[in-house]
Amino acid sequence: MESKLLLFQWLPATVLITVGATALLMAILAAGWALRRKPVSRVCRLVLFGALAGVAACVAGLLFIGFTVNVRETPVPEWSDGSSSLATFLREPCADFVRTGKAVGLVAAIVDGDETCLMGIGRTSLIAGRPVNGDTLFEIGSITKTFTGLLLAIEIQRGRLGLECPIGTLLPSTILPPEAVSNITLRQLVTHSSGLPRLPGNAAAMWRGALAMLLYGGDPYAGLTEEDYLRALQGAALEFEPGSRSSYSNFGAALLGWMIARQVGRDYEEMALAEICGPLRMKNTAINLTAQQEENLAAGYRAVEKLGAIVVGLRSNFWTSPGNFEGAGGLRSSGSDMLAYLRAQMRPKNSPLAASLRQSHEPLFPMGRDRAIAMGWIVSTFKGAGGPIFWHNGGTGGFRSFIGFDESGQHGILVLSNSAESVDAIALKILRNLIAKSPRIP
Repeated sequence: MESKLLLFQWLPATVLITVGATALLMAILAAGWALRRKPVSRVCRLVLFGALAGVAACVAGLLFIGFTVNVRETPVPEWSDGSSSLATFLREPCADFVRTGKAVGLVAAIVDGDETCLMGIGRTSLIAGRPVNGDTLFEIGSITKTFTGLLLAIEIQRGRLGLECPIGTLLPSTILPPEAVSNITLRQLVTHSSGLPRLPGNAAAMWRGALAMLLYGGDPYAGLTEEDYLRALQGAALEFEPGSRSSYSNFGAALLGWMIARQVGRDYEEMALAEICGPLRMKNTAINLTAQQEENLAAGYRAVEKLGAIVVGLRSNFWTSPGNFEGAGGLRSSGSDMLAYLRAQMRPKNSPLAASLRQSHEPLFPMGRDRAIAMGWIVSTFKGAGGPIFWHNGGTGGFRSFIGFDESGQHGILVLSNSAESVDAIALKILRNLIAKSPRIP
């Protein structure tokens, strides 16, 4: 499937741009030749036609690969929920991120004790985009893994699952992976210590997906099905002995979400919405969007570049996941919803999911002197943060995200962006500033 996408999207675009550029060059050369001869009217018409055809072909090719351009706005559109006392921490770094061409639109939120501030900077797209706000949806990518970890904690609290449960006992009788794979535990899946590769399939498939994403912003998961995941599991070769170390695996996280949903007899999305989004009153978080949510979904950009007063962007396709394998990165959400999620994580005792939230925060696997991993959360010590930070970031073809909070539950940060430029640095800078109670720290 990815090979066909590569053929039918990248190849025509390349042909159009090449033919267009060639026609334009020939038209320029012909114009120079014609101007030295008379009469030139007929030749000039042909030259003009060739030049226009060349430009049209080039433009068509660029549009085919998602090329967009617009004039940079000054000032950048800004939206806020009105919590002005905390807006100082967000306004300058977020506006600068968008002004310098690192994103088209960005939504950020902070929590400081009982106070919150939610702010949007920029637009949903370069072409006729609305200003972003608290209801704008973004792909949150791997932050979805924290939802999957929480779903696991919920099922453990109910006694349906256990961390030491081998995955072989949860698989259909028709799926017979190697013994070493069958003995992988749910603890090892949720802590990325299973030994499973980062992605399902072979190296060639991974390279095709990466190339498709780079060349035309394609969805690297578009060609995968549930059968592909299960076939990959049956033939999986472990990269290391389970439990001996940790290595990030989207394959393992997706498999975990699939197993939880299968054990309960529900779809992954249905389970996430009913067990997490419902109790936390998150109405704009989903995988399959309603018409209104589609309208509020920001466009994703795999590259954004500011050229003086012009902003140029390369669009990215939205990412999809097959069947119930969405647990690694399939959710889309809004700033308002993710702020509610952040507050619940920071203050579990105030949530209907209190016991499960607390369990999901327990470090389960060490990843070095200053880092461990819990149920979907990475627990790290950052300079200037004053103590351990629970965090996770996310990234798809055209979106980046970050969510984090300190161990005390007093300070939290959320950043959602519709470009492939990492937001980790800006998120951590804002969080450190907030903890230090100073709006500016180098």
